[in-house]
Amino acid sequence: MLAKVNNVLAILNRKADETNIVKTIKKCTLCKNCNKYSCDNEFDYCNFKKSRNFNNVELSDYNCGGFALNTLNWFMPNCNICNILDCVNVETLIAEKMVNSFDGTLRIVDKLEDVQIDEYAILFRFEMPVDISLIKECECEECENYYEVEFCNNCSKLKECEISMYLGDFHFIREFEGVWLHKPGGQEIEEISFEHIFNYWSSSKRSEPYKGDIVIMAMKKTRDLLLKEVI
Repeated sequence: MLAKVNNVLAILNRKADETNIVKTIKKCTLCKNCNKYSCDNEFDYCNFKKSRNFNNVELSDYNCGGFALNTLNWFMPNCNICNILDCVNVETLIAEKMVNSFDGTLRIVDKLEDVQIDEYAILFRFEMPVDISLIKECECEECENYYEVEFCNNCSKLKECEISMYLGDFHFIREFEGVWLHKPGGQEIEEISFEHIFNYWSSSKRSEPYKGDIVIMAMKKTRDLLLKEVI
């Protein structure tokens, strides 16, 4: 198993082909009207066309979410703050936004045993459990401290507030052929022990572990770029 893990990591952490590098953008757009991440087909935020792969994207250009979800960009799990204030479970609400963006290839499950043979597991959490009472009321365009989220090209070009900065840091980990992997920010991909996946997550990028509530998701393997690279 150790040899297998080392082989996978060596392939994934190799330097991208400099003659074929595709640059990604480090900005998330969330459309309020259609509730999807970037409806801009030119960029293909969710990488449906698989134009970005492990050979043409630099390690520094995608984060934990971009790795786990196979978007290979700086994926940000955002959500409109006005909706957040009315919800019961913030993590699940944000995961539902992700599910809606991946057109039937991503779903939320209750436990790992619910992941089907044609899917792989993804775990998502924030650094701490989210306390909605600490999130202040939305001031929209008047508040300069909020990040700006644009509407997609098919909708009105308005502005909305999003709340990632109030929820703190986040992290994704994913399963591949019985091995659990994660990518701390723009750094190299690492293995994470199965014994730790439902405990606190440690990362070489930060001194404090991730302690938030965990959402389990299942992604169709038809989207999995690792299968092409490793198998």
